[in-house]
Amino acid sequence: YEAYNSLFDKLTDTAEREKLLKLVEGNYSVINVRNWLKLWMRDSASFADQLVVSACLHGILFTSLDVVINWLEERIEKQKAQKIDKELHDMFVNMRFEQKLMSDFAMLMIGKLIRKPTVQFVNETIFQAAKLELDFLLNGLHVEDYLNFSSNDLLALLDKRTKEIKSKIFKSIETTSLATSNPSDAQLTARMEIENEARGGGGDVNEDATKMTSRDSYQKITFDEDF
Repeated sequence: YEAYNSLFDKLTDTAEREKLLKLVEGNYSVINVRNWLKLWMRDSASFADQLVVSACLHGILFTSLDVVINWLEERIEKQKAQKIDKELHDMFVNMRFEQKLMSDFAMLMIGKLIRKPTVQFVNETIFQAAKLELDFLLNGLHVEDYLNFSSNDLLALLDKRTKEIKSKIFKSIETTSLATSNPSDAQLTARMEIENEARGGGGDVNEDATKMTSRDSYQKITFDEDF
């Protein structure tokens, strides 16, 4: 959290800082992500499920860092960047590295579990996280307007990220054949569904997650049973 705090330290205007904080708190895309994560903090969610969500949180829901980093690198290459742009670039690169470490750690823990998450749950959770992140990028950050990042580029970036997460999780639960399969028509359709729902509101991700947390297979963490 030191990196986040240092960003606010650069804002010397107290009124401007409060304005930005309220802007984030009232952003529907941020609220949707926050509410989705709260669902997995319930006792009804198993430890295995929480690890999958953690891997998606740090591996998918911070894809915006890649977008901002790419934008800053273009400014630096064109020599349009100021000193603060280079400082922000280095800071975001470090943040991305930390998020990757936490995502990899969650997936490593999944591989150590006796009761591993189901393939269906992994697919559904990754799909939900991708929808939330695309909604945040398009409707929260408005990257198409401000960072000149097209929706096709966003889909390609999210597709790459979700495949990486899915491949690592499936490998940890010994279902690598599913992770290495080529994209099917159904997968391509799912990509378009993600974009359409993000643009038009779509289904309620949090409602889907609520149903998933009430699964019969839930258990609280018990080291003798889980590891």
